Amino acid sequence: MYVLEVRHVIIFGVFMYTTVVLGFENLALGQPVWEDRPWKGKENWTGENAVDGRYDNRSAMGGQCVVSENFKQTATWRVDLGGVVSISHIDIYYRTDNLPRPTSFTSRMAGFFLYISNTTCKDDAKLCFHEIQTLNTTPSEDKRINCSTHGRYVIYYNERKIGVTYPSYYSRFAYYELCELKVYGCPNSGYYGQNCSTPCPSNCLEKMCNINTGHCLSCSPGYQGLTCSQECHEGYYGKNCVKKCSENCYVTRRCNRFTGQCEGGCKAGWTGNTCSQVSLNGLFTCGNSILTLTSIVASAVTVFVGSVLNYICWRNNKIRMKDKRITDNMITEQQPDLKNEDSEYYTELQVSNAAYQYDIFEKLS
Repeated sequence: MYVLEVRHVIIFGVFMYTTVVLGFENLALGQPVWEDRPWKGKENWTGENAVDGRYDNRSAMGGQCVVSENFKQTATWRVDLGGVVSISHIDIYYRTDNLPRPTSFTSRMAGFFLYISNTTCKDDAKLCFHEIQTLNTTPSEDKRINCSTHGRYVIYYNERKIGVTYPSYYSRFAYYELCELKVYGCPNSGYYGQNCSTPCPSNCLEKMCNINTGHCLSCSPGYQGLTCSQECHEGYYGKNCVKKCSENCYVTRRCNRFTGQCEGGCKAGWTGNTCSQVSLNGLFTCGNSILTLTSIVASAVTVFVGSVLNYICWRNNKIRMKDKRITDNMITEQQPDLKNEDSEYYTELQVSNAAYQYDIFEKLS
């Protein structure tokens, strides 16, 4: 009897799981793709093969897999889902060349990254999965990745960078060799559950919720909780109620739970919706007006006196410099012209010598 009940539970569980999976669409089927390492001249290895719905022949020659170029350090492939959608999980079927598992191609699959993004850049994306084995074994060629999120682009990326030491089972170069990549979810982001028929809770931010549980990914301002059904506690506001009301509210930490606007206005000296801006008008209120006014007058007097003293010092220095220039000029004018006196002395000396020599000449003659 016990065994029979267990079997019934297992069968029911499998049935429910299958029903839920079948309720979601493969949103990647037939969607446009992009790749950065295409094989030139290999038309049957292009990126569209990974979203064409065919993967019963998983060899390179089967024409059902995308095969990237050899000898590259990085490799990127992505699919555009056409808009922001609600994603449940992603299935990956890698190249096997139809050989017994595991195959040598798992070394090329090892270490891959899977991103979900609203842009084509993986740097802006959410990392949905990074293939890292806890044991030194290769990954499986068939991979189901649970990734309950929202996004437009699914990006498959791998790398083998120079200077980085990788596990021994990693390939030397990076590849993407996807025979199929399926993205299961709801085409409209505001719904969840089986057949994508249940609207997300009304207070979910942008009406986005977990596609399986209906839990909000984030709450609109003023709400918190898994389904954003709880109002913010007193003293908190904003998205997910994580912001604290300002201490400068007239009633300390009492504010509007949606906007953070203080109840009763701001305390003296503060202004703005959240009382976070300094207000000069607020300085002249109630008991602090006299003290504030005294401080301002004292500061003004100090500045004025300092300015006057600086002006006096500047004026005195200017007068002293002017007097010094006048004195220097007077001294210069009173000094004799030494050069002219020397010239007159030597002229008289020459005349005297000439007369003396003439007298001597007359006596001798």
